Order: sequence, then C-alpha cells, then structure tokens
Amino acid sequence: MSVHRDGTVLVGGKLDPTDLYTALGLAETDAPITAIRIEALADASLPAKGPGRADNGNFVLTELRVKAKRLDQPDDAELPAKLTAAVATFQQDGLPASAAIDGNNSTGWAIAPQLGRDQAALFRFAKPVSGPAGVALTVELDQQYTAAPKHVLGKFRLSYTTDPNPRLTSTISAELLGLLDTAPEKRTAEQKAKLRQLYLAQDAEYQRLAADAAQAPPADPRVLGAQDLVWALINSPAFLFNH
Repeated sequence: MSVHRDGTVLVGGKLDPTDLYTALGLAETDAPITAIRIEALADASLPAKGPGRADNGNFVLTELRVKAKRLDQPDDAELPAKLTAAVATFQQDGLPASAAIDGNNSTGWAIAPQLGRDQAALFRFAKPVSGPAGVALTVELDQQYTAAPKHVLGKFRLSYTTDPNPRLTSTISAELLGLLDTAPEKRTAEQKAKLRQLYLAQDAEYQRLAADAAQAPPADPRVLGAQDLVWALINSPAFLFNH
C-alpha cells in the first residue's frame, strides 16, 4: 500500500478474499466537520483499470465507519461518529452507497457496470464532528462481501468538508487540480501563468479594480495633453529620423 503526494492510496500486495483498511488523520480545524467523502479512483495498474482489485475492476465497500476524538482532549476515548445520507456518483443496482452505512456486511456500495473510471460517495455526519483544536479521525473501510470474494478497493482517497451544505463533487476543475498537484519548482512558465490567470479570475476585488481602471481616464487633463504631444512626436518624421 502506498500513499501518494495528492493523498491517494494505491493498494498492492497479496489479494485476500476480504479486507479492512484503516486510515488515521488529523483535521486541524475548529469548524464543524459535516461530511466525509471517499473517492474510488481508476488506475492503469489495476485489473480493468479498477478502481477495485477484482478481475472486472469492481469493489464492494460493505461498511464505512468513523471514530473521532477532540485534539484538546487527548486522554478521552474515541467515539463513533454516525454517518447518514449517502450519495454517490454511481451505484450498482442492489448495492447503493447507503448500504455501506447500514451495519450489514452482506450489503455494500459497488459500481458495476461503471468500471474503469473515477467514482465517489459522500456521507454526512448525523451530528457534525468538531473540537476547538480540531479532531483526530479513524476511518475504517470494511470490505467483507463474501458473495463476491476479492472485491476490495484498489485506489482511493479520503477527504472531509466543513461546508454546511456538503457537495459530492469538487468545485475545483480537473485542470486546476492537475496544476496544483504539480510541484511548484516543476511548473512551467505556461502553467504558472495559467495558475495566476485562474486565481485572478476568481478574485472579485481584482476584477472590480481592473474594470474601474479600464474605464477611468487620467484625473489631470494635463496628462491627456502630454499623451497627445508624445504621440505626435514619436510619429513625426523628424523624431523617427533623429531616433
């Protein structure tokens, strides 16, 4: 199992009939965490490009469990954080995302026939998880679907949100994600310019100032006269000859 710079996890090694992945992480924010998202990601190294490790690229996530502990109370025990209201980019008939939080290991979330491509599921917390210094999260991805052995995740990524109205898909474009995933020292001049352009495009104050500057003439009428004089001089034959 390897963890990449972009937060993705690629699973390798022995393929067991069932498996349990446990991820530990810190959410160092005082804002209430409202939902957790799991991305099941395609990869060329997986059978049929995954995102599962089964021969057809599928997986079955039978249970997703989360425990949380406030960072300002390190001696306290972890407490289960109940998940609810599951939604997914795609869910297999009979194996919806909601089945991954029903407490039943004979059901789960799967994605056939939409295989070989990225999928995602979002699970809201029944009660937002929070702490003044943030929280430590333990996430368990249980895959105990004995009706179809070896249907386990091959590549995935976990993330959380503090958005009061959490969304399944990211508002960040794939193009921008690709630019951000490139190390700053490896970005080309074109990529840096594109990042600057994208940043300024979402900066409302910059857009307002730029629009005002484009519409505003010089305040001093003498400046306009000077501009006319300079233009006349640089376009005169004498100036061009002497220059």
